Amino acid sequence: ILVHGLGGNRYTNYPLAEMFLQKGYNVLTYDQRSSNENTAQYTTFGYWEKYDLIDYIDYVYSHAPEQVIVIWGTSFGGATAGLAMGDKDVENKVDFLILDCPVSDMKWMVEEEMRKMDIGLPISYMTFCGNIINKMELGFSYDDANVCGKIADIEIPVLVINSEADTLTPQFMGQEIYDSIQNEEISIRGNKNILVLMDGVPTTITDLSTIPAANIKSIDVITNPDASYDSEGTGGIINIIMKKESAKGFSGVLAANYGFNH
Repeated sequence: ILVHGLGGNRYTNYPLAEMFLQKGYNVLTYDQRSSNENTAQYTTFGYWEKYDLIDYIDYVYSHAPEQVIVIWGTSFGGATAGLAMGDKDVENKVDFLILDCPVSDMKWMVEEEMRKMDIGLPISYMTFCGNIINKMELGFSYDDANVCGKIADIEIPVLVINSEADTLTPQFMGQEIYDSIQNEEISIRGNKNILVLMDGVPTTITDLSTIPAANIKSIDVITNPDASYDSEGTGGIINIIMKKESAKGFSGVLAANYGFNH
Protein backbone atom coordinates (compact mmCIF):
# COMPACT_ATOMS: atom_id res chain seq x y z
CA ILE A 1 0.00 0.00 0.00
CA LEU A 2 1.62 3.25 -1.19
CA VAL A 3 0.84 6.51 0.65
CA HIS A 4 1.90 9.70 -1.15
CA GLY A 5 3.26 12.91 0.33
CA LEU A 6 2.18 16.54 0.53
CA GLY A 7 1.33 18.02 -2.86
CA GLY A 8 1.15 14.59 -4.47
CA ASN A 9 -1.62 12.11 -5.27
CA ARG A 10 -1.97 8.50 -6.29
CA TYR A 11 -0.52 9.24 -9.71
CA THR A 12 2.78 10.46 -8.25
CA ASN A 13 3.19 6.94 -6.84
CA TYR A 14 2.83 5.29 -10.24
CA PRO A 15 6.58 5.08 -11.08
CA LEU A 16 7.19 3.38 -7.72
CA ALA A 17 4.12 1.20 -8.21
CA GLU A 18 5.48 0.07 -11.58
CA MET A 19 8.75 -0.98 -9.94
CA PHE A 20 6.92 -3.03 -7.30
CA LEU A 21 4.63 -4.59 -9.93
CA GLN A 22 7.65 -5.67 -11.96
CA LYS A 23 9.02 -7.36 -8.84
CA GLY A 24 5.80 -9.35 -8.42
CA TYR A 25 3.97 -7.28 -5.80
CA ASN A 26 0.33 -6.30 -5.88
CA VAL A 27 -0.01 -2.54 -5.37
CA LEU A 28 -2.74 -0.31 -3.95
CA THR A 29 -2.30 3.48 -4.04
CA TYR A 30 -4.89 6.15 -3.36
CA ASP A 31 -5.48 9.90 -2.97
CA GLN A 32 -4.93 11.25 0.51
CA ARG A 33 -7.26 13.93 1.85
CA SER A 34 -7.47 17.19 -0.07
CA SER A 35 -5.57 15.62 -2.98
CA ASN A 36 -6.78 15.03 -6.55
CA GLU A 37 -10.17 13.26 -6.38
CA ASN A 38 -10.29 13.19 -2.58
CA THR A 39 -12.52 16.17 -1.82
CA ALA A 40 -11.76 16.52 1.89
CA GLN A 41 -11.18 20.20 2.68
CA TYR A 42 -8.05 19.90 4.79
CA THR A 43 -4.76 18.05 4.98
CA THR A 44 -4.04 17.12 8.61
CA PHE A 45 -0.48 15.76 8.42
CA GLY A 46 -1.63 12.21 8.93
CA TYR A 47 -4.01 12.56 11.87
CA TRP A 48 -7.33 12.07 10.09
CA GLU A 49 -5.63 10.49 7.06
CA LYS A 50 -4.58 7.54 9.21
CA TYR A 51 -8.18 6.36 9.34
CA ASP A 52 -8.31 6.21 5.54
CA LEU A 53 -5.15 4.11 5.51
CA ILE A 54 -6.60 1.83 8.18
CA ASP A 55 -9.63 1.26 5.92
CA TYR A 56 -7.35 0.28 3.04
CA ILE A 57 -5.35 -2.05 5.29
CA ASP A 58 -8.57 -3.72 6.44
CA TYR A 59 -9.69 -4.04 2.80
CA VAL A 60 -6.45 -5.74 1.72
CA TYR A 61 -6.34 -7.91 4.83
CA SER A 62 -9.88 -9.17 4.29
CA HIS A 63 -9.36 -9.89 0.58
CA ALA A 64 -5.86 -11.39 0.90
CA PRO A 65 -5.56 -12.67 4.48
CA GLU A 66 -2.54 -14.91 3.80
CA GLN A 67 -0.50 -12.30 1.95
CA VAL A 68 2.32 -10.16 3.36
CA ILE A 69 1.22 -6.53 3.69
CA VAL A 70 3.81 -3.76 3.37
CA ILE A 71 3.06 -0.07 3.93
CA TRP A 72 5.23 2.51 2.16
CA GLY A 73 4.69 6.15 3.11
CA THR A 74 6.66 9.19 1.98
CA SER A 75 6.79 12.69 3.49
CA PHE A 76 3.48 13.33 5.25
CA GLY A 77 2.39 9.94 3.91
CA GLY A 78 5.06 8.58 6.25
CA ALA A 79 3.33 10.41 9.09
CA THR A 80 0.02 8.85 8.04
CA ALA A 81 1.59 5.39 8.08
CA GLY A 82 3.36 5.91 11.40
CA LEU A 83 0.24 7.23 13.12
CA ALA A 84 -1.84 4.34 11.79
CA MET A 85 0.61 1.89 13.37
CA GLY A 86 -0.26 3.37 16.77
CA ASP A 87 -3.27 1.04 16.71
CA LYS A 88 -2.03 -2.43 17.70
CA ASP A 89 -4.93 -4.17 15.95
CA VAL A 90 -3.89 -2.46 12.72
CA GLU A 91 -0.19 -3.17 13.26
CA ASN A 92 -0.96 -6.88 13.66
CA LYS A 93 -2.32 -6.92 10.10
CA VAL A 94 0.86 -5.37 8.65
CA ASP A 95 4.17 -7.16 8.14
CA PHE A 96 6.57 -4.37 7.25
CA LEU A 97 6.64 -0.56 7.32
CA ILE A 98 8.75 1.69 5.08
CA LEU A 99 8.98 5.38 5.99
CA ASP A 100 10.60 7.34 3.15
CA CYS A 101 11.63 10.87 4.26
CA PRO A 102 8.79 10.88 6.82
CA VAL A 103 7.31 13.88 8.61
CA SER A 104 7.61 13.23 12.33
CA ASP A 105 6.11 16.37 13.86
CA MET A 106 3.18 18.45 12.55
CA LYS A 107 3.98 21.23 15.04
CA TRP A 108 7.46 21.78 13.57
CA MET A 109 6.08 21.90 10.03
CA VAL A 110 3.44 24.47 11.02
CA GLU A 111 6.04 26.60 12.80
CA GLU A 112 8.24 26.58 9.69
CA GLU A 113 5.33 27.93 7.64
CA MET A 114 4.71 30.61 10.30
CA ARG A 115 8.34 31.73 10.10
CA LYS A 116 7.93 32.30 6.37
CA MET A 117 4.96 34.59 7.04
CA ASP A 118 7.20 37.10 8.87
CA ILE A 119 4.33 39.10 10.39
CA GLY A 120 6.15 40.20 13.54
CA LEU A 121 4.39 38.02 16.11
CA PRO A 122 6.34 35.52 18.24
CA ILE A 123 6.28 32.02 16.75
CA SER A 124 5.46 30.52 20.17
CA TYR A 125 2.37 32.74 20.46
CA MET A 126 1.22 31.94 16.91
CA THR A 127 1.73 28.22 17.56
CA PHE A 128 -0.23 28.42 20.81
CA CYS A 129 -3.17 30.14 19.10
CA GLY A 130 -2.98 27.89 16.05
CA ASN A 131 -3.06 24.80 18.24
CA ILE A 132 -6.24 26.01 19.99
CA ILE A 133 -7.93 26.74 16.66
CA ASN A 134 -6.80 23.41 15.24
CA LYS A 135 -8.31 21.63 18.26
CA MET A 136 -11.59 23.51 17.91
CA GLU A 137 -11.93 23.23 14.13
CA LEU A 138 -10.34 19.86 13.36
CA GLY A 139 -10.65 18.00 16.65
CA PHE A 140 -7.02 17.31 17.48
CA SER A 141 -3.90 19.08 18.76
CA TYR A 142 -0.51 19.31 17.07
CA ASP A 143 0.90 16.82 19.58
CA ASP A 144 -1.74 14.28 18.54
CA ALA A 145 -0.06 14.21 15.11
CA ASN A 146 3.43 13.50 16.49
CA VAL A 147 4.59 10.18 15.03
CA CYS A 148 7.33 9.36 17.54
CA GLY A 149 5.02 8.73 20.47
CA LYS A 150 2.67 6.57 18.42
CA ILE A 151 5.33 4.35 16.91
CA ALA A 152 7.60 3.90 19.94
CA ASP A 153 6.44 0.37 20.82
CA ILE A 154 5.98 -0.94 17.28
CA GLU A 155 6.95 -4.60 16.88
CA ILE A 156 6.99 -5.09 13.10
CA PRO A 157 10.15 -4.29 11.08
CA VAL A 158 10.53 -0.62 10.13
CA LEU A 159 12.82 0.79 7.44
CA VAL A 160 13.44 4.53 7.80
CA ILE A 161 14.98 6.33 4.83
CA ASN A 162 16.11 9.95 4.81
CA SER A 163 18.83 12.20 3.42
CA GLU A 164 20.76 15.14 4.78
CA ALA A 165 20.09 16.86 1.43
CA ASP A 166 16.30 16.77 1.98
CA THR A 167 15.12 20.32 2.73
CA LEU A 168 11.38 19.59 2.75
CA THR A 169 11.36 16.91 5.43
CA PRO A 170 14.71 17.37 7.15
CA GLN A 171 16.89 14.42 8.06
CA PHE A 172 16.39 14.85 11.81
CA MET A 173 12.73 13.84 11.42
CA GLY A 174 13.62 10.38 10.19
CA GLN A 175 16.25 10.15 12.92
CA GLU A 176 13.67 11.10 15.58
CA ILE A 177 11.37 8.31 14.44
CA TYR A 178 14.22 5.82 14.28
CA ASP A 179 15.42 6.76 17.78
CA SER A 180 11.90 6.57 19.22
CA ILE A 181 11.47 2.90 18.32
CA GLN A 182 12.07 1.00 21.55
CA ASN A 183 11.72 -2.64 20.51
CA GLU A 184 15.16 -4.26 20.60
CA GLU A 185 14.02 -7.86 20.19
CA ILE A 186 13.63 -9.62 16.86
CA SER A 187 10.17 -10.96 16.16
CA ILE A 188 7.88 -11.58 13.20
CA ARG A 189 4.18 -10.81 13.73
CA GLY A 190 4.93 -10.79 17.46
CA ASN A 191 6.51 -14.28 17.39
CA LYS A 192 10.03 -14.18 18.86
CA ASN A 193 10.74 -17.82 18.01
CA ILE A 194 12.42 -17.05 14.68
CA LEU A 195 15.46 -18.29 12.78
CA VAL A 196 18.07 -15.71 11.74
CA LEU A 197 20.36 -16.48 8.82
CA MET A 198 23.31 -14.65 7.35
CA ASP A 199 23.72 -15.45 3.67
CA GLY A 200 21.54 -18.52 4.28
CA VAL A 201 23.60 -19.82 7.20
CA PRO A 202 22.10 -19.95 10.73
CA THR A 203 23.64 -17.45 13.13
CA THR A 204 23.01 -16.10 16.62
CA ILE A 205 21.78 -12.52 16.37
CA THR A 206 20.44 -10.20 19.01
CA ASP A 207 20.90 -6.76 17.48
CA LEU A 208 21.15 -5.65 13.83
CA SER A 209 22.24 -2.14 14.72
CA THR A 210 25.89 -3.18 15.00
CA ILE A 211 26.02 -4.06 11.29
CA PRO A 212 26.89 -1.04 9.14
CA ALA A 213 24.02 -0.46 6.72
CA ALA A 214 26.54 -0.11 3.88
CA ASN A 215 27.55 -3.76 4.41
CA ILE A 216 24.03 -5.16 3.94
CA LYS A 217 22.83 -5.95 0.44
CA SER A 218 19.28 -6.92 1.44
CA ILE A 219 17.16 -8.44 4.22
CA ASP A 220 14.65 -11.17 3.37
CA VAL A 221 11.74 -11.74 5.78
CA ILE A 222 10.00 -15.11 5.36
CA THR A 223 6.75 -15.22 7.31
CA ASN A 224 5.65 -18.66 6.10
CA PRO A 225 8.68 -21.02 6.22
CA ASP A 226 8.50 -24.33 4.38
CA ALA A 227 7.91 -27.64 6.17
CA SER A 228 11.57 -28.25 7.01
CA TYR A 229 11.70 -25.05 9.05
CA ASP A 230 8.22 -25.50 10.50
CA SER A 231 9.38 -28.77 12.01
CA GLU A 232 11.88 -26.75 14.06
CA GLY A 233 9.03 -24.70 15.48
CA THR A 234 10.15 -21.39 14.00
CA GLY A 235 7.70 -18.54 13.58
CA GLY A 236 9.58 -17.11 10.62
CA ILE A 237 12.98 -16.48 9.07
CA ILE A 238 15.12 -13.37 8.64
CA ASN A 239 17.93 -13.84 6.12
CA ILE A 240 20.54 -11.06 6.05
CA ILE A 241 22.28 -10.91 2.68
CA MET A 242 25.69 -9.26 3.01
CA LYS A 243 27.63 -7.57 0.24
CA LYS A 244 30.38 -9.94 -0.86
CA GLU A 245 33.28 -7.68 0.07
CA SER A 246 31.73 -7.05 3.53
CA ALA A 247 30.92 -10.66 4.34
CA LYS A 248 34.55 -11.73 4.05
CA GLY A 249 35.72 -9.60 6.93
CA PHE A 250 32.66 -9.56 9.17
CA SER A 251 32.65 -11.21 12.59
CA GLY A 252 31.13 -10.69 16.02
CA VAL A 253 27.70 -10.54 17.61
CA LEU A 254 24.99 -8.86 15.58
CA ALA A 255 22.03 -6.77 16.67
CA ALA A 256 18.44 -6.15 15.47
CA ASN A 257 16.35 -3.13 16.03
CA TYR A 258 13.03 -2.44 14.37
CA GLY A 259 14.20 0.72 12.69
CA PHE A 260 16.54 -0.46 9.99
CA ASN A 261 18.79 2.55 9.32
CA HIS A 262 19.79 3.21 5.71
